[in-house]
Amino acid sequence: MTRSALLDFAHDGRRSGALMLAAAVLGLLLANLPATEPLYRGVADFRIVVPLPELTMGLGDWARDGLLAVFFLVVGLDLKCELTTGSLSRVRDALVPVIAAVGGVLAPILLYLLANAGSPSTLSGWTVPTATDIAFSVAVLAMAGGKGASRLAPFLTTLAVADDVIGILLIAVVYSHGGRLWALIPLALCLLAWWLLARVEKPICLLMAPVALVAWYMALLSSIHPTIAGVVLGLLAPGRPMHAKTRVRAERWSNAIGPFSSLIVLPVFAFFAMGVSLHGMNILTLASPIFLGVFFGLVIGKPLGVTLAGKACHLCGLGSGRRPLVRSKKGTGTARIAALEEMGMAQLCGIGFTVAFLMADLAFADPVYSGIAKIGVLAGSITAALIGSSELLIAGHRKHSNE
Repeated sequence: MTRSALLDFAHDGRRSGALMLAAAVLGLLLANLPATEPLYRGVADFRIVVPLPELTMGLGDWARDGLLAVFFLVVGLDLKCELTTGSLSRVRDALVPVIAAVGGVLAPILLYLLANAGSPSTLSGWTVPTATDIAFSVAVLAMAGGKGASRLAPFLTTLAVADDVIGILLIAVVYSHGGRLWALIPLALCLLAWWLLARVEKPICLLMAPVALVAWYMALLSSIHPTIAGVVLGLLAPGRPMHAKTRVRAERWSNAIGPFSSLIVLPVFAFFAMGVSLHGMNILTLASPIFLGVFFGLVIGKPLGVTLAGKACHLCGLGSGRRPLVRSKKGTGTARIAALEEMGMAQLCGIGFTVAFLMADLAFADPVYSGIAKIGVLAGSITAALIGSSELLIAGHRKHSNE
């Protein structure tokens, strides 16, 4: 495969998303087949010894705490573009999808807490069903949305970006604990150095890369989840053209690092994250409050919260009236088709994957509990994708019949 073909593959959300899903399924299979389980466990638990505090970890932990920081760096770069010149730069345009994203976080939390009300030991998993995977959701919308995708994509993209911000805040607040507080001083110095280096006329990658690595390590030492360092570094990149250049550095760096994230980081993370042992799990596992809370949080909670929040915005007179989930003319066939499209789009918000897998690892120290949560994420995400794409396809068929 040529370099250009590889880049096209990486930037195609459908293909790169399918690659990540395939890696997750492969990890699940290898972790449970008798012939491959010992080898898989040996690789996942193989410890890389680094003579520095906190850096002796297994390959699976390196994929989660180290490699995934690259994905979050890309998230931070994309967020900077959206906040400066993109969908989040104008308050009026961003208000409704941002509020819808908040609703899409609160409703799954409520459903999870209800499902686990009688099980205090599992309540810590309330963050797992809150995440929307922007790459998967937008890719499925593009595949199934037809002509309606162009109307729905800006709203879904803005909503998913806002959802990413909320997820990042949850990781920072809920899963970052007091550690070596002295490490915050070199962390702040590294962030300042990165900010300055990113704004010189000709940034030197050989200087910026070590600064980023030290910032990641200081975040790890201070018990701030190290993926947060990636987000902050991305947000500190220039979001507007500089030095008479036309291209935005944050966008250019995202395009440069994005293929590595899509083709290597996310598949490797998914491969190790889904290495869940199914031994001892049976049909009763599906009745576990963890599974039920995660599954129904994604399949029911996400679309319900997004839809109700959007309708509440309409009742309050918010939004421009051209956005989905805000205003529709009832009683017309076109409006019914549009409503069905919006239901499908809201359902796609229940596709979790990347951040949800990470949340499952962070929420539960017990690998059995985190394994059940990941099975719930996988089952819930696939179900949400199937329901959402079916609704979009039906809407497209009806629209075609009316033309």
